[in-house]
Amino acid sequence: MLIPENRILVSKMAEIHKISRQTLILYDKIGLFHPALVDENGYRYYTYTQVPYLREICFLKSVGVKLEEIKEHIETRSPQSAIELLKKQDEELSRKIKELQKMRQSVLGRVTQFEDARKHEADVYRPYIDTFPRRAVIFSPWETTNLTRKVLHLRLMKAWTTGEEYASIPPSSWGALISKDALNTDEPLAGAGAYVDFECDEVDIRNVPGGLVLEAGEYACMYKCGMPYEIEHIRHLQQWIADNGYEITGDVVDACLMDTTFYDTDMVADFCHIQIPVRKCKD
Repeated sequence: MLIPENRILVSKMAEIHKISRQTLILYDKIGLFHPALVDENGYRYYTYTQVPYLREICFLKSVGVKLEEIKEHIETRSPQSAIELLKKQDEELSRKIKELQKMRQSVLGRVTQFEDARKHEADVYRPYIDTFPRRAVIFSPWETTNLTRKVLHLRLMKAWTTGEEYASIPPSSWGALISKDALNTDEPLAGAGAYVDFECDEVDIRNVPGGLVLEAGEYACMYKCGMPYEIEHIRHLQQWIADNGYEITGDVVDACLMDTTFYDTDMVADFCHIQIPVRKCKD
């Protein structure tokens, strides 16, 4: 078919801009970009003077501008409106970049957690001292000291959903918090509960329901195989703390590194990391 000079068929216009023919048909349908003319046989033609318009549409779409905004912009386009649209999109991209950075931080936190678990699976029940930075957590107390997996997971998910509501990303880790004041009583799990861990700069954690700050400092630590609400391994670490001239300064963190979903059906316990804040006793 002989194409008149200065006329471009839909397929050729699509090829020039590296888009599909269907995309051009959609743009025509929604009133974003029409062919310059349709001949008596129904063939749709663009002109070369339309190329810059479609080039601009393709650019704006490639940087994430919505089609509705592009349509409005093209219809009333001016240098000033272009500047305003691009500045608005820059703000939107900056917001998305921050969200992606938070998501990446959460992903890398989980990678570190799993790598740590694999590295130390052979080091269970060996106490040692480590340092931790300031951490923000969301705490959901258990309403009973008769703990089961059901209780653990339901309270955990309460903290988890609260955290996602305020921080917009999943937590990096989770586990149990056990009150220092209850440790040496007949009910050591009184006041205990589930927690999820968030980066401190995500939100003002103290304004979040259940928000707590775990202060930076030295912690007596020990890997264990057991559920986060089991107390016997904490007792073992307590004794080591006393025997080595330390005193407990805060609540016990029993962090779950790998849960039972990583193990075969015979495994009935999580791989956890007990962390108890301590300081050296004064002479």
